[in-house]
Amino acid sequence: MTQLQALLLSVALELPVALLLCQRWGPGAHGGLRRVALTAVAATLLTHPFAWTWLPGLRGVMPTWARTLLVEGGVSVVEGLLYWRLGGLSAVRGQAVGWGANAFSYGVGMVIFMSQR
Repeated sequence: MTQLQALLLSVALELPVALLLCQRWGPGAHGGLRRVALTAVAATLLTHPFAWTWLPGLRGVMPTWARTLLVEGGVSVVEGLLYWRLGGLSAVRGQAVGWGANAFSYGVGMVIFMSQR
């Protein structure tokens, strides 16, 4: 899978998760679904290149579990902050969306990666 394909897949997976979580909280719980959608796309576009570079870049430096926790955890925190500051969510809900969307896209990505081996 190319980086562009992985980026597009990440957007396609994380966007609906973010919207579903925010829609579940009901009207007034966020800055509007359009704002959340734009934030989801922007956050993924911003953080994906770091994850794409650092996950394999740290191979041999630390075990897979540690590098995954460091890189994906960092990406999730940054995206959570973006959902809070740009998406109109509370800090806690922003982090919930950041972690939830990233966990889902990472999990699907791993299933695809493992099926290609």
